[in-house]
Amino acid sequence: MPDPTSTDTDDLAGFGYHQRLSRTLGSFSSFAAGFSYISILTGMFQLFGFGYGFGGPGLFWTWLFVLAGQFAVALCFAELGARFPIAGSVYQWSKQLAGRAGAWMAGWAMLVGSIVTVAAVSIALQIVLPPIWSGFQVFTDNTVNAVFLGCCLLIVTTIINILGVKVISRVNNIGVFVDWSARSPSSCCCCSLPAAARMSCCTPKTLVRGSPATVFSAMGRHLSSRSSCRRT
Repeated sequence: MPDPTSTDTDDLAGFGYHQRLSRTLGSFSSFAAGFSYISILTGMFQLFGFGYGFGGPGLFWTWLFVLAGQFAVALCFAELGARFPIAGSVYQWSKQLAGRAGAWMAGWAMLVGSIVTVAAVSIALQIVLPPIWSGFQVFTDNTVNAVFLGCCLLIVTTIINILGVKVISRVNNIGVFVDWSARSPSSCCCCSLPAAARMSCCTPKTLVRGSPATVFSAMGRHLSSRSSCRRT
């Protein structure tokens, strides 16, 4: 049976790279990092009340369209990741397929998209944290308080990121475990209720109050995005 390490080294050599990264993450830690970075549940639970307030119950059908589109994107990413197993994500894939000019454009688009996403998820903590505990409402102005909570999250994730990959791995593992442990049972219980009780259970306010795991998911997303940028 061939040595996986030597095979990976040969694959990287074919792309002009040498193996330099220290492989310290286990299988679950790798899954946790990927789940935290890609997980749509962070934004879904944080922005559910916003979308429900403007779109009403019809918001559910938009999720089906988004699911179909994102599943197609996932299939493309899976194919590209298997074909070009090198660090750099969209930048490297575009470089291999479209050249340096396309890679430059894709890399900047990915960077801007990541900045906007991180800022949106951070500020959206205002929707989640104050309903859980009034102490999170530090300022009377909701806008100012949203920016304050977002900055606190960015500072905490930056400090954890500086402490190293092992610390990030532990935080991601805990976050994913809490995420699945909190949401899976609550979703099953909600689906098992009668229709009338299910609608009262799934109001925006109830979902926000019942999903503190969103905080861990948001932190995990920040840590994964920062650590992946550092590794590449």
